[in-house]
Amino acid sequence: MDNFLDTTEGRAPSRRRERSWDFCYDYFRNHRRPTETMELSCLHLGYYLA
Repeated sequence: MDNFLDTTEGRAPSRRRERSWDFCYDYFRNHRRPTETMELSCLHLGYYLA
């Protein structure tokens, strides 16, 4: 956990988890009916949960 949040030597904490949320949120926000493309919707949701 410390390596993930390591801010020594001027490095910012990792943003990997926030980016996965952004991808998932943007996909579902831009698709009014995500169940029409169920496989692609599951892919985005799985990427976020991984």
